[in-house]
Amino acid sequence: LSGAGAVSAGIFNWTGGTLTGTGAITVNSALNMPAGVTSNAWNYTFLDGKSLINNGTATLGSNQDQGGNGADLRLLNGAAIFNAGTWDINYANINSTGVNSFNNSGTLNVGALGNGGTINAAIDSSGALNVLNNGLNLFGGGSVTGDLSVSGGTLAGTIDLAPANFSLGTGAAVATTGSLAVTNSFSDAGGSFSGTFSSIDITQSSGALTVPALTAANAITLSAPTGTVTLNGVQTTTAANSSIVIEGSGFANAVGA
Repeated sequence: LSGAGAVSAGIFNWTGGTLTGTGAITVNSALNMPAGVTSNAWNYTFLDGKSLINNGTATLGSNQDQGGNGADLRLLNGAAIFNAGTWDINYANINSTGVNSFNNSGTLNVGALGNGGTINAAIDSSGALNVLNNGLNLFGGGSVTGDLSVSGGTLAGTIDLAPANFSLGTGAAVATTGSLAVTNSFSDAGGSFSGTFSSIDITQSSGALTVPALTAANAITLSAPTGTVTLNGVQTTTAANSSIVIEGSGFANAVGA
């Protein structure tokens, strides 16, 4: 489907083929991009140089991990997705060739049905990002500035995380490379950090916090009114002007610093 004019649809069922041209396509109710229905069958869709705007509920994948069947949305030649509604990823990928983007000002849910996925385009998430099961890989760069919840699986990739509020669930993990700055509150119910961060700035509201080692000697700022903080490796940084700043009362340092 090609064209320069803008197109608006209430329900759009997309199981294959390419959307191309300069005009934006807006979906206001339901955008359905299911997985293949047989074993080892993927549904491939292509967004080529076009903007796709979701104002309703978009579903990418069907959680049908039956011999490797899923859904793959591929962005090409400056394509851009703007999600202002709800976007669900369940055993599916958003791949990218060239400079493309996924912009989330609504709610992005990953793995609600049990299996997560990958976004290889640059992500700009000012809305809510919920990693529920199995995990999410973000390898296209970008930033997360809205609320972030990782309740299951692993959030991995190369990305700067700057959520307003960040909750980390029991057994969940963050394995990203980049900076981490929580502007409002951080709560940890028993998750872990296994990534390497260039800088860390966290306000801790509840739970124990284990801070991983850094790849660089940038400042670490921890505002920790409650809970126990363990510093792993950061005390060994040797670069000039490195520092660890602890703010607030109630801070207790566990073994490891």
